[in-house]
Amino acid sequence: MKRSILTSVSVAALFAAVPAMAQNNSSTVSQSGDAQAATVNQSGGNDVSTIDQSNADNTAEVTQMGMTGGSSDIDQTGAGNTATVTQDDDSTGAAPTQTSTILQDGDDNTATVFQTQTSSTVSMGVLTTNDSTITQGGSGNTASASQADDGQFSSIDQSSDDNIATVTQGTDGAPEGSSFGTTYENTSIVSQGGDGDHMATVDQNGFFNSSTVNQTGESNTAGVTQDGSNGSSVVTQSGSNAFATVVQGAGNNNDSEITQSGDGADAMVSQTGNDNESDVIQASGAEADVMQSGNNNTSYALQSGSAGGSTVDISQTGNSNFAKSEQSSANGDVDIIQNGDSNNAQAKQEGGVAGSDLSINQQGNGNYTFFQQNSFAAGSDADIDQIGSDNKVEGFQRGGGAQAATLLQNGNNAQGYTYQGGSGGNTLGLTQGGDGNMAQITQGGTSDPAVFPPKGHDNQSVTDNPASGDNMATVEQIGTVNIAQVSQDGNGDIASIDQDGNSNESRIFQDFASVGNEATSTQTGEDNISLIMQTGVGNTATVSQSSSGNNSTVNQSGSGNIATVAQGGAGALPN
Repeated sequence: MKRSILTSVSVAALFAAVPAMAQNNSSTVSQSGDAQAATVNQSGGNDVSTIDQSNADNTAEVTQMGMTGGSSDIDQTGAGNTATVTQDDDSTGAAPTQTSTILQDGDDNTATVFQTQTSSTVSMGVLTTNDSTITQGGSGNTASASQADDGQFSSIDQSSDDNIATVTQGTDGAPEGSSFGTTYENTSIVSQGGDGDHMATVDQNGFFNSSTVNQTGESNTAGVTQDGSNGSSVVTQSGSNAFATVVQGAGNNNDSEITQSGDGADAMVSQTGNDNESDVIQASGAEADVMQSGNNNTSYALQSGSAGGSTVDISQTGNSNFAKSEQSSANGDVDIIQNGDSNNAQAKQEGGVAGSDLSINQQGNGNYTFFQQNSFAAGSDADIDQIGSDNKVEGFQRGGGAQAATLLQNGNNAQGYTYQGGSGGNTLGLTQGGDGNMAQITQGGTSDPAVFPPKGHDNQSVTDNPASGDNMATVEQIGTVNIAQVSQDGNGDIASIDQDGNSNESRIFQDFASVGNEATSTQTGEDNISLIMQTGVGNTATVSQSSSGNNSTVNQSGSGNIATVAQGGAGALPN
């Protein structure tokens, strides 16, 4: 936006009828009631002051020193109120370069306005002015507005009792264009109602920033700091004893919105860089901490539930990262850390009385994680780490069991899917250290059936345990173009696949009639095929292929069988 400095010389040309250094001040004091005190000191020029006092024991003091001129209007209809206005300017612009309006209808309120205008300019064809409005309809409130530079707007409305609001806009003491001349045209709106006892602090030192704080309920606290340009912050607090802090540092076009509707909610948002966006919605007792450093980052956190206690921490460093977290039950805990560019992490936890824990750590570029945990009576625990680029994990955990899933993908272009449902203590551990890995795991319950991943990927791992019980599946692939599948339908089954070579294929099937079976397949060569099928009780199968081109099939349908296959020589794959 083009801004043109309107100096005192140009002002004289536009307003030639005004004699240089002329006073032309105006003061009107109207008092009724008892023990009123009004003081007006005008040492500049073109200043206008109006004081209207009724009721009793009100005090008003106005000091106007600028040569261009300001306007002050104080209206006190309550009792025991105090209003203080100080206005100064650097002789640029045209009167009034600053306006202050104070309305005190309640009792024992205090309002303080300090305005010092420098380098009044023309913005979008309009001469910039500092404007402040303070309305105190409740009692025992304290409001303070301090405005420097030019084009600032502040509105403070206190309709309940014992509120405190402090607004600071701009930096005084330097002309436009210097290091201190870039703190203009900020907007702040503070509204404090409900049962009162709120506190709001707004500090804007950049330009074209906007801040809105709306507090109802009781005893809420909000703090907003914006040092960049074109920033936007909205804080809405309708519960009680909530805390919200927004810090938007050097940068442009950052946007933060915090909505707190319950009691005891706590939110902290810190954004540095350009075009970042954060949305936090909280009910009772929830805590959220969001840190974004870089450009074009987006985070969204929704926490609800009557019991409260949910916590989410989101940290994003880099560019174009996206994080989303939703929690609707008590004691959920989400930690999302993304370092790099174009990463995407989404987590949803809901239901039940026990807490779900989730940790997502993505280091690199283009990584994606989606995880949903629905825990009823028992807690779920998921720990996802993706180190590399273009990795993908999709999975969710449901039911009343104590599911636990740990997935580590250290490489590039890996894809994974996991589902754990039903009752029982299901546990999964997956480690893929090569490039282009794919993993799919399903444990417990027949709902949400797994879909085998399509061909065409590199390493592929599928684990399917659809029946309830204490199933355990561990898949580790350190190589490329490997395929692993585990399907367990019984109770207490254990399956382990370890592929340390390339282009190997290993499949383990233990069906519904299987109880207490164990299967292990280890392939360290290349182009090996291993198939294990067990339908009995207490069977054990172990296959080890350490060279290349081997083929092994184990089929056990009885009970207490033991099969061991070791292949170390070279063979050929079947046609």
